[in-house]
Amino acid sequence: MEGALGADVSDLDVRSIDAAQLAEICAALLEYHVLALRDQQLDPAALSAFAARLGDREVYPFAESLPDDPYVVPIVKEPEDESNFGGIWHTDSSYLPEPPSLTLLYAVALPRQGGDTLFADMHAAYDALPQKTRDEIDGMTAQYTASLVHDDGGAH
Repeated sequence: MEGALGADVSDLDVRSIDAAQLAEICAALLEYHVLALRDQQLDPAALSAFAARLGDREVYPFAESLPDDPYVVPIVKEPEDESNFGGIWHTDSSYLPEPPSLTLLYAVALPRQGGDTLFADMHAAYDALPQKTRDEIDGMTAQYTASLVHDDGGAH
């Protein structure tokens, strides 16, 4: 993995990690913000169980989850599809009063070329702002709604 953030993690099976290894993963998430946990062999139940060890799980309200697990949402893009779920720039569930601290994305099948998921380091973006701009925005709050993308009547 290359870029402003992120780290590769290999030789680790998240199905059988102990508390110390879990703490190392959490520490690495705080430092690198994005982790690629390579070569995992997870079924939906194992993915969901690993997510539960990282924190409280949320049911995503704008897509259908798997019948056996309300916390796992399949994201499928067939070769003939011209658009994809989540294809616009976004931050997962940022409309919630308390957005999730992390999201798991588990790739089952990848195209030979393309299909990239991009990440932005918002800490670095903030740090790159002129001090005057940071002073102006520090302490400000904003309220976001998903109603522009998902017609939810502004319920969030």
